[in-house]
Amino acid sequence: MLPSWAIGVVLSAVGSIILNVGHNLMKAAHMANVLAAAAADQRPVLYLRLPRWWAGMALFLAGNALDFVALSFAAQSLIAALGGISLVSNVLLASIINGETLSVLDGVGTVLVISGAILAVLFGNRNDKDYDADSLLDLFDSLILWIYWAAVIGAVTVLAFVVLRIRDRKAAREAAIRQQRLNRAAAPDEGCDDDVNVDAGDDWGITLLPLLHICIGGLVGGQTAIGAKASSEMLAATVIRGDSQLTQPWVYAIVGVTAITALTQLHQFQLALSLADSLFVVPTYYVVWTVFTLISAGIFYGDFDSDQLDASQLAVFAVGIMLTFAGVYAICHRLRASAPAAPSDPELEPVGASDSESSLYPVLIHPIDAPSSPCASTATPGAVFVPCPFSSDGEIRYSSEKDGWYSESIPASGSGSESGSGSGSGSSSLVTL
Repeated sequence: MLPSWAIGVVLSAVGSIILNVGHNLMKAAHMANVLAAAAADQRPVLYLRLPRWWAGMALFLAGNALDFVALSFAAQSLIAALGGISLVSNVLLASIINGETLSVLDGVGTVLVISGAILAVLFGNRNDKDYDADSLLDLFDSLILWIYWAAVIGAVTVLAFVVLRIRDRKAAREAAIRQQRLNRAAAPDEGCDDDVNVDAGDDWGITLLPLLHICIGGLVGGQTAIGAKASSEMLAATVIRGDSQLTQPWVYAIVGVTAITALTQLHQFQLALSLADSLFVVPTYYVVWTVFTLISAGIFYGDFDSDQLDASQLAVFAVGIMLTFAGVYAICHRLRASAPAAPSDPELEPVGASDSESSLYPVLIHPIDAPSSPCASTATPGAVFVPCPFSSDGEIRYSSEKDGWYSESIPASGSGSESGSGSGSGSSSLVTL
């Protein structure tokens, strides 16, 4: 019979594969939906009405459930170290299900991630200890733990304050640029020298915003992992060992706090995706989340105590983690080399705006790899523009694999040009990720 930690490893690996099958089915459903809508010259149907999307969501949830159960069999640090397998399986399944092309960097990244995972499993914590509510409660009696949590809360508070300040400045800046463009459109022959006066530090702040959301999500996510493992352990004790853990009120508090932190980290991750290229967000978030998950595992569960791992084991485990990080970046960055270049067609440039102004007035961005983005189309190369339901101010968004992210303003009344050329009464903007 397999030892407990091995069962956890298998469950986590299988869960990663299943959830990525679901991820790619959802993405395939979105792609088919927008292409069918483009062919019929209609808006895509709501993704909740797509049977293939629901099949993908069911598999996605099943995979995450297996990951949750895996935490009751293996150490938190060991499961966290296997997270890179999810990206490897996603790349391979994207090739099989969605016909995406594999590259040399895919192979390099896959080898690095698998090598790192093997080292982490061979030299990581194989503690088979079972926890119940009482033993988990004892783990809270640690001064270092409370100091760590106070530091996490302080860091999240400071980062959130900085995010709010940057967003306020960004909103004011975009409002000024919007007004400037309206003035230019109202009097195009008179010229306009009232360039928006902004601080040089604003560019730096806006660029930093996705990273701040990633750091908040990673910090909170590290604490989610503690609660997820605790909840999984108590569920296993109740269901498998027949020792009900549901009689103590604080058990429900852990489950509730875990749900809140899980939603918070997911929200921060989605905010980062809405502001930056997924090729930056996904690997960076994975690294930050893994680091704080490992720190949390070491402090709360003692995964790296001297009675669990000696110095040589810890060193090799760290090497495995570094290899996994390198592989994750290789897998994600391989797409950057094949990303389409910005078009040189002047008709696709923002009307009445300089390059610097264009970068300061971004339209809503949905990363092309995000399964929740119905306007992402990667199935057919070429200038295929598809109406996207994510719109505001009477505008319809379009996207093109050939020309990058593109939007054309269509008046709410429906008048104006809807062609992909950018000509007509609507103003077009290219978003360079």
